[in-house]
Amino acid sequence: MTLPAGVTAYGVFKQIVPNNNTAQEATVGLKNANQTATSIIWDETISGYVTAVAILNTSGVATTVTITVYDTNGNLIGTSMQQVPAGQKVSGNLHSFANLSGMVGKAGSALFSVSTGSVSVLALRFAPGQAFTSIPTVDLQ
Repeated sequence: MTLPAGVTAYGVFKQIVPNNNTAQEATVGLKNANQTATSIIWDETISGYVTAVAILNTSGVATTVTITVYDTNGNLIGTSMQQVPAGQKVSGNLHSFANLSGMVGKAGSALFSVSTGSVSVLALRFAPGQAFTSIPTVDLQ
């Protein structure tokens, strides 16, 4: 398999929804060691829907990922700092990270950036007991 330019591998998320034996998958391309910023568009305006992320440090050095979240008007909702060891990930509901609870019930964008190392993000939109969809990322460097 030939990978697109800058992609070193793919990360895969798999889920089996209750009462449905069909596995669903989402993938994200893991970038090379010089990817320093990526962004997503998120939407938590429908009750029960959440935005989940896996933040991957694809470099060989530990790094701090800064997550900056804005609403649809460009107003700052909050900023969170996540320590990610070399070659490891941090994951969870985006609004559960420190200082980001203000995004519940809103929509907007999130910027994930590092000053050293590199970052790739897998973003998913979940509804309780239902399927999920992947959220495309936009690389900014």
